Amino acid sequence: MKKYAFINGETVLNIVNAETQPEPADIGVFVEYTDLNPAVIGGKYDAENNAFIAPKPHNSWILDENSNWKAPVEKPEGFYRWDESLTNWVEMINE
Repeated sequence: MKKYAFINGETVLNIVNAETQPEPADIGVFVEYTDLNPAVIGGKYDAENNAFIAPKPHNSWILDENSNWKAPVEKPEGFYRWDESLTNWVEMINE
């Protein structure tokens, strides 16, 4: 079974599994995707690069050359969470 994203403009509105590509609708089209290039409802489709882009997780994050969101600061080794107010990683301490 193949996976298709229903797209209106560049926004992914729905995801369906089907044997063959569904017919386009008045408000959008279906684009096949794979697990290596997954579609996410609410995400975007970059037709020029045939890439699906997940919703931006934090305002400070940037899109890399592979259409993945990355923190502006590299994550350290260990257990950290992103703190948008600090725009940095904060160590998760087990109390």
